[in-house]
Amino acid sequence: MKLSGPAAARFPSAPDKALAGALIYGEDGAEVSARRDRLRDAILGGAADADLLLTRLDAGEVRREPALILDAMKARGFFSGRQVVTLDNATDGLAGAIEAALGEAGPEDAFLVVTAGALQKRSKLRAVFEAARNAAAAPVYSDAGGPEALRLMMDEQGLERAEDGAMALLQTCAAGMDSGTMRDFLRRLALYRLDEPGPLREADVRACAPDALSADIDALLDSVLLGAAERLSPALRRIETQGEGAVAVVLAAQRRFADLHARTTGGGGRPLFGAAKDMMDRALRRWGQAEAEAALRHLFETDLALRGPAGAAPFALLERALMRLALLPRPR
Repeated sequence: MKLSGPAAARFPSAPDKALAGALIYGEDGAEVSARRDRLRDAILGGAADADLLLTRLDAGEVRREPALILDAMKARGFFSGRQVVTLDNATDGLAGAIEAALGEAGPEDAFLVVTAGALQKRSKLRAVFEAARNAAAAPVYSDAGGPEALRLMMDEQGLERAEDGAMALLQTCAAGMDSGTMRDFLRRLALYRLDEPGPLREADVRACAPDALSADIDALLDSVLLGAAERLSPALRRIETQGEGAVAVVLAAQRRFADLHARTTGGGGRPLFGAAKDMMDRALRRWGQAEAEAALRHLFETDLALRGPAGAAPFALLERALMRLALLPRPR
């Protein structure tokens, strides 16, 4: 069974326990591990003896002895309750052994949780789980700032309610973070809000946000949108010295330009307030729909180049791309 989008993100917290197993895979290793742990805990159901119901398999050992998977799933312990078998860092070389184990799995057998890195569409491992009737493939997308992913992470930390301004600021913060960093930030935010009634406020987010990095990325993207090309190099140097990656900056730029594009087409865009709204209004006087679409295509190509084989220095490539965008639209 193939899951995608919101269904893939929700699955680890509310899995179909009638299944025999699931594959969680993606480039974001921290988020893959976090979803594996949520799925494991959901299957075990908070059992006091959870550690005794869990079997961890090593991918290297399984490659040498493929039968270990089925043996672990069929094993019976001294404690009642559904058991879980985890297999991390799986590759296509294990597809045959996993397919055989799932084919013989029964309702009383352990639930198999397999994790992997990024897998291509033609991956044999993906194909096994996507084609199986008793298993699911749940990809992890590197998008901490998407509304669905952000809301799920907030729910995990008990942050079910938030004012519009708080949500808008959280999305801005998430645009420059990977999922693991965003989850840590939300954990700190939940502790800050502990036992405080009412919805999450913008002031709460600002009190806990990593202000320096978030502000520098915002300033960089403001400069691009307003055509202030002379500000790009200093802003990028500050971001690079703080340890941020070029891919994270491109993701933040994609989100900002997607918001801009939505506004040029009358599609709305995320809620903005105060200075952020004023800045976007100024940007809309420079950018039209065609220019915004061209910018998004260019950012997509830049993202692919940054993730591809090592070539030019990442921030040098990023600087050229953003400089081109800053000079792209004509003032209107």
